[in-house]
Amino acid sequence: MHPVLLTIFFSLSVSEVIRSSQSCPPSSGIYLRHNGACYTNGSYFYDNDIKGASNSTQCVLPDTALNGGEWVTSSGSSVNCSTNPLRCNEVSSPNANISLYINGGITSSDDGWYKCCLPTSCSGPNTNIIFANIFRWAQIETITVDLPSDKTVLPQTYTLHAIKIGHDDHSSFLRAVKWYYESGSDSTELCSVTHQQTYSCSIGNGMSLNKGNGRWDYTLTVKWNGEIITDGVLSQSNNNGDHVFRFYLYFGHLGVIANRVTRNRNIFVTGK
Repeated sequence: MHPVLLTIFFSLSVSEVIRSSQSCPPSSGIYLRHNGACYTNGSYFYDNDIKGASNSTQCVLPDTALNGGEWVTSSGSSVNCSTNPLRCNEVSSPNANISLYINGGITSSDDGWYKCCLPTSCSGPNTNIIFANIFRWAQIETITVDLPSDKTVLPQTYTLHAIKIGHDDHSSFLRAVKWYYESGSDSTELCSVTHQQTYSCSIGNGMSLNKGNGRWDYTLTVKWNGEIITDGVLSQSNNNGDHVFRFYLYFGHLGVIANRVTRNRNIFVTGK
């Protein structure tokens, strides 16, 4: 049997999500800025962190004058800078800049992807566009896999990581955290968190690591021998090594459905 090399693909709404503080442009063009740090396209912002004008998320295009630029909501409508709960301030020069912040609280319809266009509106053919995700309660910031250093040796062991961000009171508001194995239309639960906040997995090894400030890393380590995953429910024939895993997060008030959020993210571990 010849070993199959593993590669990975992610299932994302817009692009691979990256949240990183870095030295600010101008070299990289349009960017997001919050609390003195710069962020790249597809970054996540917890709604509690952008309440009030002094905590706004700014969309900036260096050395460009504003000419009708805008933020567009997750529903596709332009943000009206004078209405609640979303507010914004416009700066024309020396750098085109539109800040976005929350006055009060946002509803479920405000949760999701936002688009900023500079220096013109989003209908402009040559405008610059960047995306930010403004979320309520909690979000799955990243989902990754640690592949073995030597991908030619079998069996191969790899670890999946799902990073949860947002609200830090798990004891009161965490409803569910689960890893699933996806096969066609079937989902098989692999890991879950109980009401006692105990994280356990039915295959391989799982750990929940508290990184502080609402960030948790939920891991799942599985073993694959080239054709068959050798752990429990995943022991099935698979000739090409293609496997799909899904991370599920359910967070919010116990008694008010409208005040909860459900998040799902897939990761494809693919043999070539």
